[in-house]
Amino acid sequence: MGPMGSGKILLLNYFRNKVFLKCDVILNSRTDNELLLKLSKQVGYFPLFTSLISLSNFTDGLASAFIGQKTVGLNSTTDAEIKKILDTMAIALYDIAPKSLTKRSSIGKNEIVKSYDPADIPIVVIDSFMSKDTQENHELWGDLAKVAAMLVENRIAHVIFVSSNPGIIKHLGRALPNKTFNYVILNDAPIERSISLVKKHVSIANAKELEDSLGALGGRLTDLRFFISKLQTGLSPKEALDQLVDKATIEIRKLGYGDDTEDSTKMQWTGIQFWSIMKELAQKEYVIIYFFGDDTPIRAMEEAELISITQYDGRPNLLKSGKPLYRVAFQRIHSDNLFAATMEMQTSQYLYSYEADKIKKYEEELTTLGQMFVKPPGIEKRMKFLSERIGKSHDKAEKYQQEIDKLKKRISDGI
Repeated sequence: MGPMGSGKILLLNYFRNKVFLKCDVILNSRTDNELLLKLSKQVGYFPLFTSLISLSNFTDGLASAFIGQKTVGLNSTTDAEIKKILDTMAIALYDIAPKSLTKRSSIGKNEIVKSYDPADIPIVVIDSFMSKDTQENHELWGDLAKVAAMLVENRIAHVIFVSSNPGIIKHLGRALPNKTFNYVILNDAPIERSISLVKKHVSIANAKELEDSLGALGGRLTDLRFFISKLQTGLSPKEALDQLVDKATIEIRKLGYGDDTEDSTKMQWTGIQFWSIMKELAQKEYVIIYFFGDDTPIRAMEEAELISITQYDGRPNLLKSGKPLYRVAFQRIHSDNLFAATMEMQTSQYLYSYEADKIKKYEEELTTLGQMFVKPPGIEKRMKFLSERIGKSHDKAEKYQQEIDKLKKRISDGI
């Protein structure tokens, strides 16, 4: 895993005996026929009777038109062809895998594997798996995960998934629920490499300005390419950085908060959830995290590449901005006083409602207990506890209401 340009494919070029599947190329197809042709070509599968598939697609389309139902995703014939291609690939890999590895003898529960050369084990590389720029819910992902699980469990081949999407771990975990994954995370280039790359393409007189700009920009190759192209038009490093920050700010407002109702309904987090994280990261390079309860919103933000989560001893440890440039954009958004006040007010309103709901539940239970004709032992202790909780929640709600009133006035006064 790693961002675009971090060297994932360059690393894999050192391997031999590999089948290389490029999902972005396969899914960039206009028709099912074209998709099948690209997949079969990458695997080396033949013959592919595309004329029969075209006929089946045509009849499926007619049936759909008459029935009045719209088909979604691949039709059954195309999906069957994909499975046939992948199954044939698995059989071919089995034929060339070391026999001492695939044909094992067993004594009780202990498996004995004869000697073999690890370099002879076939490798299947599945590139751009569930990447951001490919279709999110395509049937191909499930088919590839299933064939990968079969290859690994039967010791036929190594399977390497390459992606910029950290959410693939959860997706693959469903295909191989009882297996652990070895994963390598490649990071952005250090500032020395970034400076060297820029100087190869552009001559910059002000070395200090270049270093300061690249310190904020970071070593993400895609951002460095845009930065270089802007420098080549005659902009200074600071001007080029400002334009990239402008673009990143627009991206974050759209991805993190939703530009319109349609965008916001697709998000798996709320605006105030993202604001609480963004506010912290605008002031600090990273935040130490511990997950309690539902971590779906944070995981979804990570999949959207707004934030990144680093692991320590197999558990989430640090939370950072999705890329260095985003941290600069976080700082710019946070410095927008009117927007910041609006988000803080929404946060206080949510917290006020949360405490008010708790007070209501405590009061309802107190009322029920007070109306009991026969009071069981210990009920006074429970009633005292509820009364104390009401008091604490009331104090919090009062503080949040004061914040709301203050922020409303600031917003109405234009800060």
